[in-house]
Amino acid sequence: MFDDFDDDTENGEEHDNKSNFVGMIVTGAILFAFVTFNKKIHDFIQYLRYQ
Repeated sequence: MFDDFDDDTENGEEHDNKSNFVGMIVTGAILFAFVTFNKKIHDFIQYLRYQ
């Protein structure tokens, strides 16, 4: 799985940029999901409270 990390000397620069880009996308997706999930929970609590 991590075999492609061994050839860092050949295309380390390109690989690092790609990793950073993927990391940014993953982090953004996690943050977006977390915020959306929090909002849904908040709405659900409000809904239960006013029943």
